[in-house]
Amino acid sequence: MKALIVEDSTTLCAIYEAYLKGTGLEISSATTVQDARLAIRQLKPDFILLDIELPDGNGLELFEVLDNVRPAPVVVVMTGHGS
Repeated sequence: MKALIVEDSTTLCAIYEAYLKGTGLEISSATTVQDARLAIRQLKPDFILLDIELPDGNGLELFEVLDNVRPAPVVVVMTGHGS
């Protein structure tokens, strides 16, 4: 199974990777909406850990790409944004 971490903070990305490492998932990461779009199309991940606030846009924009991915991945949306 494949996991994609979409997170612009290298520190948080490393923490998430360390946490998921023992699960047997093949882990990839992306730091921007653009990179994540490409990764989703190429990798067809089973699991996505998705940050909302990214340097080039809102992570929720990626749901447009996910409409075309079958089977649909499990997506966990996260943010440090307070509102």
